[in-house]
Amino acid sequence: MAFGSVLITGASTGIGEGTAHHLKEVGFDVVGAVRRPEDAERLRSAGLRTVMLEVTDLESIAAAGAALGDGPLAGLVNNAGIAVAGPLEFLPLEQLRRQLEVNLIGQVAVIQRFLASLRAGRGRIVNVSSIGGRVALPLLGAYSMSKFGLEGMSDSLRRELRPQGVDVVVRCAASGNREHRTSAGHRAARGGRDHRSRAHGQAPARPLRRRQGRETARADGGGAARSGDGPAHRASVAPLACGPAGPSPP
Repeated sequence: MAFGSVLITGASTGIGEGTAHHLKEVGFDVVGAVRRPEDAERLRSAGLRTVMLEVTDLESIAAAGAALGDGPLAGLVNNAGIAVAGPLEFLPLEQLRRQLEVNLIGQVAVIQRFLASLRAGRGRIVNVSSIGGRVALPLLGAYSMSKFGLEGMSDSLRRELRPQGVDVVVRCAASGNREHRTSAGHRAARGGRDHRSRAHGQAPARPLRRRQGRETARADGGGAARSGDGPAHRASVAPLACGPAGPSPP
């Protein structure tokens, strides 16, 4: 029996694709959101459902919502993201706006559209961050702005939705280009021993799972992620992610 449906944005490569395959293997009904028809066809050939979705386009998000319907969701993995590099002194403002639109505002737009389904399924929102949301490095100011913002948004949203039975979790991915991590992502998502990002020779830190200060998560009978150590514990981007995303909810 499936644990429930999970929508994953940015599912065409890397973390998103690896997570999609892993969730399917452990029994979730996975919908991979992609932007290119060729990516959708490739994922479908691997047995995954797909939907076309561009996180910066409200009409695209609405169309994806209409295609999927209003049934309950066990999870939403906000993985879509880009990295804009350059010194802030000379960074064109349109590039800064694009960075924030994709990595922050687009994530909020997707959450807003699918929150009713997540509420119905008592599901979990997993926002994929990175070390850029913890440490701001030179030439990556725009990227860090987006990831610091994502983590702040997630902390607020966690407190807003907790009384309604919806978890909000941040998973901190290892550094590196997502497309360069496709093979490593598959190994990690499928439980392989080598969880390193080969492109950068860096192993992600051990993931921490939080709910009311605890570090475990599971799936209940309806597919919603809850405390324990069942499949959703491993499925919520856990093999690909690192430590806590901020203070525990009060």
